[in-house]
Amino acid sequence: MQAIILGARNLVAGPLARRLVAEGCAVTLCGRRRPLEAVDAPWQDFEGDWVVPPGARVFSLLPIWLLPPLIPRLKDAGWLVALSSASAVCYADSPDPEEQTLSARLRHAELQLIGAAAREKLPFTILRPTMIYGGGVDANLSAIVRFADRFGVFPLAGPAAGLRQPIHADDVAAAAVAAPRFAAARDRIFDIGGGEILAFRRLVERVLDAGGRQARLASMPTFLLKALFVLFGRPFRERYSTALFERMNRDQAVNIEPARKAFGFAPRALLPAPEDIPPRQVRRIIPAAVPGRGASARCGG
Repeated sequence: MQAIILGARNLVAGPLARRLVAEGCAVTLCGRRRPLEAVDAPWQDFEGDWVVPPGARVFSLLPIWLLPPLIPRLKDAGWLVALSSASAVCYADSPDPEEQTLSARLRHAELQLIGAAAREKLPFTILRPTMIYGGGVDANLSAIVRFADRFGVFPLAGPAAGLRQPIHADDVAAAAVAAPRFAAARDRIFDIGGGEILAFRRLVERVLDAGGRQARLASMPTFLLKALFVLFGRPFRERYSTALFERMNRDQAVNIEPARKAFGFAPRALLPAPEDIPPRQVRRIIPAAVPGRGASARCGG
C-alpha cells in the first residue's frame, strides 16, 4: 500500500508516518518544509510535481480550506483522510467574531471538500480533532508549560471550569490510519478528542505537574484579566484577543462515541510523557498577567 502525507511539517506527520511505515506502507511526505522530526520516508516539495499513485491512501494535514482545489489531483486515490478541527463546532456559537469566522470557514471548507470528493467518486473521512499535543512542540499544552516557565505564574479566569479534551498527536495518527479500514467511516465527519475530559484548571495543573513545574496558578476575574491584557498584552495581540479568557470557562469537549463505533477509536487519557513536555526555560521578569499561547487552549489546536 502506498500512502501520501500532505503537510509534512504538521505535528501529526511524524507519528502518522511511523505508523504507516510500521504497517509496511510506502510513505511519501509532501510539504513546503521538511518534517519536524526524522522519519523513515522520503520527502517531496509540495510545490513540486508530486503525483498520487492509483489506489494510494492520502492523508491531508493541511488547513482544510486548502484541500478542495487539490481534489482533482487526488482523484486516483483509494481513500482520503483529511484533518479539519473541532473548532468548526466549538466556536460556532462563540461571542468572539474571529472565532465565529474560523468556525464558518472550517465548515464551509468541509462542505466544499465533500462536494469535490463526490464529483470525483473519492472515498473520504474528515476528522475534527480537539487541541492536539505531543512532542513538546505543540502550541497548546506545551505552550502552557513555556508560559509558566517564562512568568512563574499562570493566569486563570475565575474558576476556569470550561471542559477540555486534549488529544495526543499519536492518537490523531491512529484514527487517521484506522478510518480507511472500515466502511462505516466512509464519507463521514468525526469529532475526535482525548480519552479524558477535564476542566481547564485541572488540565493546567496536570500538565505543569507532568513537567515538574512549580508555577503558581492565579485566579482572577475575567474583566480584570481583560484589562491587564489591554494594558500589558501588546506583544501577544497579533495572535490573541481577550476572548481567550472567556474560553477558559466555556466547554470545548466533543462526542467521540461515533468514532469509537465506526473504527474503534480509543484515545489515551491526559497523561503527558516526559517527551511531551518542552525543556525548562529561564524565567523572565515581566508582567505575569499576560497570557501566552497555552492560555487560549483552543479547541482545535
